[in-house]
Amino acid sequence: MRLSLTDNKYHEPFQRIAYYRDVLDRIRVLPAVRSAAAVTALPYSDHSNGRGFTIEGRPVEPGPLPGAMYQVTTPGYFELVHIPLVAGRLLAVTDGPDAPKVALISQRMSERWWKNESPLGKRIRLGGADSKAPWITIVGVVGDIMHNPYDREPRRTIYVPFPQAPQLWMDIGVRIAGDPLALAPAVSAAIRAVDREQPIADLRTMERSIHNRAIGLNYMAVLMGVFGLLALCLSAIGVYGVMAYMVSEQTHEIGIRMALGAERPNVLAMVFRRGMLTIGAGLVVGLPLAFGLARLLASLIYGVTANDVATFVSIPLALIAAATLAIYIPARRATKIDPIIALRYE
Repeated sequence: MRLSLTDNKYHEPFQRIAYYRDVLDRIRVLPAVRSAAAVTALPYSDHSNGRGFTIEGRPVEPGPLPGAMYQVTTPGYFELVHIPLVAGRLLAVTDGPDAPKVALISQRMSERWWKNESPLGKRIRLGGADSKAPWITIVGVVGDIMHNPYDREPRRTIYVPFPQAPQLWMDIGVRIAGDPLALAPAVSAAIRAVDREQPIADLRTMERSIHNRAIGLNYMAVLMGVFGLLALCLSAIGVYGVMAYMVSEQTHEIGIRMALGAERPNVLAMVFRRGMLTIGAGLVVGLPLAFGLARLLASLIYGVTANDVATFVSIPLALIAAATLAIYIPARRATKIDPIIALRYE
């Protein structure tokens, strides 16, 4: 859910700190609640804020500043969304407004700007070289997390403790054992017990948030799936038609072979061997092209893999099945007709 405090009512930082502390304390004591936290932007919430920063001891290069997603959070956030600690320590309740300014960074951010060294103990400052913001000491590195289904890779992220940068607008996340919506009224009541005039927005499950954010991708996936199925059907029909025509053209030859005493199984095996060689040649040419196009698609759309075994096995099998029917039906028909009629076939 989303809480947006008004500045005229919660103008002082200590008021914001007290409000969110009371809200989280009331939520955590509810039955079935495993953890609760406040953060600037929960994953898939479409609430995000990017900030440029300066690294102490490094020259400011011309052009845009290094940037990262800026997250203000309470300590329980990392437990809430299962973000692992990679190095250093997590944020703690002792990181209060009067404590030294600290921050955590994501692993991808660490690998980008501290590739060959540990970022622990290094300091950054929000803004450029002329910024008056205080220096922030990096005390930990945490795992990466996807915030948007359209992101191709995790965002570089800075996490700062809420008491050191209290915000008016915060997302509240609650992990619940069981149905989350069943406890939604109790969570809402706990929030209103702190301030009954405070509105609650965007109250929904994480599953619903992911669905809402990915609805465009879901629509495109269904649409592409329908077109893909249609293309498969047309391909199977085309293969059937080509193979059936090829076998029907062999009716005259089949009649000659049977007139000379060839057995029906032998004739069918011969026709199948020719047809399967044609299909095999098509697959030898087509599968590498399909794999190359799949790699191209994987580079354009997040979540698409080029080595989808199920696809590269099921589609050729479907085409082989269509070709098998196309070969068997006319070949069987041709072997059942009178050899004299087959010899006269045009």
